[in-house]
Amino acid sequence: MVIRQITDNDLSVICVTSMGQILLDQLSAIHPLTPDAVLELNNRILFQKLPAGTKLPAQEERTPRVYFIGCGLVRVYSWKKEKEVTLWLAHENDLAFTTDCLFLKRESLVRIELLEPSEIYSLSVVELEMLYERFPEINAIARVVLQRHLFARENLKGLLRHASAEERVEEFRKSNPELWKRTQNQYIASYLGINPATLSRILKKTGQKIINLLSGFLIFRKGGFSILPGFLISVFSFFDNCQVRKIKTVVPLCIQLKD
Repeated sequence: MVIRQITDNDLSVICVTSMGQILLDQLSAIHPLTPDAVLELNNRILFQKLPAGTKLPAQEERTPRVYFIGCGLVRVYSWKKEKEVTLWLAHENDLAFTTDCLFLKRESLVRIELLEPSEIYSLSVVELEMLYERFPEINAIARVVLQRHLFARENLKGLLRHASAEERVEEFRKSNPELWKRTQNQYIASYLGINPATLSRILKKTGQKIINLLSGFLIFRKGGFSILPGFLISVFSFFDNCQVRKIKTVVPLCIQLKD
């Protein structure tokens, strides 16, 4: 294993390592890779274990890179009127890159931040271009991956143009349950183009729906009340776990039973 450091601020010591099986499976599912292509990727892909809060690329790093997330959670962000704007959210088995770096091969104002401790595989854009020339299958894989990414971006643009704030939140929750569960509200709000206070209001409204649903399972008696059997199952089948996790309204699930 060859060790080489590429930054001066001790983000991590990066090592050339064998390509992760998950990454290899992801690429091979798009197009079969020849043994020579796998060997070349093994020699060029860099593996990093980095803490939450790490920014990529490092300020000292001048070579644009494409990142594959083996484990963890990241956001791609930029600035608008001196305010951070989240452009993209990604977790395991997804890519993170900036279009300036990929297409124009230049430094970009767009940055990538790790929101959780993460394991990242990366390849420089210069090396990627070289692999395009030598291995047609890698070129084909990159084209499919890029098409998927651009399609997802266009879907997001359509959602932001035509959907209400509540519709955006609900669509994101249904389409991205892992991102919904693990990402901080402030980044989700920025990604969906809504104010954090608006997201909070929507979540409180959902919390009130749960309270109203619970009330339908209560049987009031003289001197107290009891609960219909199975009410928790019904609640959690109506509002899945990732939805309940985001709700900030306190819902009293522990109720004292009286005779």
